[in-house]
Amino acid sequence: MAIDASGLLGTRQIAGVKVNRPGFAAGLARRQGSALAAGIMLGSQPQLGPADTPPFGKVAFLVVTDQEVALVKLRTAKAVLLEPAEVIARVPRSQLQSAELGPGYVAALTIIFTGGSTWRLEIPPPSKRHARTVVHALGGRILTKSSLPSRPAPTMSGWRIVCGIIWAVFAAGLAAAGVAELSIGIIGGAVVCFVIAAPAAWYDYRVWTLKARRLYFVVFIM
Repeated sequence: MAIDASGLLGTRQIAGVKVNRPGFAAGLARRQGSALAAGIMLGSQPQLGPADTPPFGKVAFLVVTDQEVALVKLRTAKAVLLEPAEVIARVPRSQLQSAELGPGYVAALTIIFTGGSTWRLEIPPPSKRHARTVVHALGGRILTKSSLPSRPAPTMSGWRIVCGIIWAVFAAGLAAAGVAELSIGIIGGAVVCFVIAAPAAWYDYRVWTLKARRLYFVVFIM
């Protein structure tokens, strides 16, 4: 069921999207895995400027109505559903200057109001469709990777070659270990090896095809 904050705000909701605070996805990836895993999964994160985003917890709800833009706190209802709980902040639409949705797996939403106040929010991947609806309702723009200034393409440097070789050995070694453990009936160990080998091989492919801009190294401890 879609979240509707019309009753809480006292005016009809035109569009709304669940949002996180900036850096939430990267922090979660680091806590659940490592900085290396976060870098491989999310890539390099854009350096964002200062913001005046009202503080909230893990998730909030950004709402657009005819009269205002509001940030709403959510609470859990019926164990799994989220519903509007209270208004964190609300700004008249007349004070809106711009709204911009960036590209990427985890997209950044920037809303600037007259007077220089800025809200920076992070859009979780499942909510991108709703984020585009919000930006359209605000008359903002949606950026794509092709619309951004192009950065210098990576080159096949010595460091990149060394990195590619290390990751190839790492992925091949894990795959071989998985096959070996499978052959002696250690199913759990084999699954773990294959699960780690797959993203390692994918990253190695990105290194050799010059798609990986950041180079990470693994250290083998005997």
